[in-house]
Amino acid sequence: MKGAIPAVLAAVLLSSLFAMPLVAAGPSGEAHGGVGTTDQMSAVQQAPSDPISVENTTNRLTLPNAGETERVEHGSDLGLGLASTDDALRIDHELYVLSDGAFDEANTTERREMAERAHERIQDRIDELEEREHEAVRSHANGERSTVELTQTLLRSYNEANELEAALDQLENRARRVSGYSLSRNELRADRAVLEAYQTQPRTNLAIATQNTQPGTEYEFALRTTENGYSIATIEDQTYLVETIRFDNRDTTQPDQFQEFESFYHSNELYPWASEATGDSPTFHDHSSERHFYWLEYVHDQGNLEVYLDAGTGNVYREIQKLSVDELPITAEDQWSEAGLEITLNETPADGPTEITVREASSGDPQRATISIDGVEIGETDGEDGTLWYVPPTDDYELGVETSTRAISPTIENDGVESEDG
Repeated sequence: MKGAIPAVLAAVLLSSLFAMPLVAAGPSGEAHGGVGTTDQMSAVQQAPSDPISVENTTNRLTLPNAGETERVEHGSDLGLGLASTDDALRIDHELYVLSDGAFDEANTTERREMAERAHERIQDRIDELEEREHEAVRSHANGERSTVELTQTLLRSYNEANELEAALDQLENRARRVSGYSLSRNELRADRAVLEAYQTQPRTNLAIATQNTQPGTEYEFALRTTENGYSIATIEDQTYLVETIRFDNRDTTQPDQFQEFESFYHSNELYPWASEATGDSPTFHDHSSERHFYWLEYVHDQGNLEVYLDAGTGNVYREIQKLSVDELPITAEDQWSEAGLEITLNETPADGPTEITVREASSGDPQRATISIDGVEIGETDGEDGTLWYVPPTDDYELGVETSTRAISPTIENDGVESEDG
């Protein structure tokens, strides 16, 4: 799901972009699909930064040396609202640099030059998105920026990506009006592939929760950061949504490590289960000439996986996954009784989501219970089956379970459960 901006704002954004001189864009790339088999060996060797291997589901990109998992909840947050307003005002100031009639009054040569400058300006703005997020994540990991401020940056990137995508659409339409001229389709495709990384479902949900003032529209997600990456994870409608970014796996200054379709085969080697479960070849786009990365999407029985493979390092620097929690394999089951309640925890691989089931110990009847983690309420178990899926912290945590008559607060540890009556 992607946001939209008014047509007038998009048109004005385009006008200002025409007025700003920038560097030239790179050569065109090529899109591919349905490529051969995965029997060929990649020239790039497996590295410690590769996704971790798990069985019967997709491998996962991880964050080495990440801090504790934070649970973040946002609704109609005033700070986020002010950040969005500030961005809109800043952009409006830039947009009125050139009148809307300038393009119509220009001759063919001038129109071409204006279109090139506009595209270059958009591409520079796209580059700024990653630079800004990396700085915000680094500052957050070092304790120099609050979680709210980091969330503001993520939302700002989402909003600006929507605006830049609209500007690209407007630019493409205007370029068609220039006789004998067109923008590079490969460059436009690569630009949009980058912008889509900032328009993921978790970010869309955050934007909706921020804009909606009605009660019950709060949005909760789990956040982890390091100086060189971050991960956002949440569960929506029985779907586990997780995006992980590794800035240390991105290096646009190094030459392309792959030749021909080696990147395709290397990605299949990094995600063998996804490659086999997809059946047909994954969707594959070569953006190495324009943006120094390769993009692949695997659609499989458990959901889908998007991979951004850096050309310079040969590593995955961005991973976006949507997985049905009901299809994920269970790697561990922990069950115990306390205060007349029977609690079952089903864990899934690679720090994936956990299912909790609450039942009456004597009868086995499912119980509706409010569940919290370290004192933060995360939801209620279903009254019909007593279950709730949640994203667990990666370290020890206190699990609160409260029914209408009882409350317990066991500590969930890596080596077991230590109970405390509530």
